[in-house]
Amino acid sequence: MEAASGMPRSIVEAQLRSHVLSEQEISPVDATPLGIALMLLQPPFIYIIIGLVVICCAGILLKVFWETLEPYVYGLLDFIAMIVRGVVAAIQGCWWTTKRCCYPLKETILGSIDSCDRCMHPYKAKKPYTDVPTFQF
Repeated sequence: MEAASGMPRSIVEAQLRSHVLSEQEISPVDATPLGIALMLLQPPFIYIIIGLVVICCAGILLKVFWETLEPYVYGLLDFIAMIVRGVVAAIQGCWWTTKRCCYPLKETILGSIDSCDRCMHPYKAKKPYTDVPTFQF
């Protein structure tokens, strides 16, 4: 039980209360500058910030040592272009194969549906009329 002064009866309760109070005091939802700064230091945003810092550092290093790193950078770009061209060619080949394999299947299914529809509803069948005048040259 708690004493009349409001003291907790165990150390665990005291820690839980201090933890709850500290979470309420420093909430990233706050619209204060501190709340916004704490929100930016939490996992989704911290990864973006770290990524931007790494990209900036890499850019500075490339700018300073460009003459030395130029052949390596072009080699890396050529390698990346080769990989991208291969992936694009593979995807286009898969798409071409899928189109060529699925077209006969689609036509067969639609033909079956049309023939069943003509069988169930004979008035929908496309029959040429007889004794209709035609034009010939």
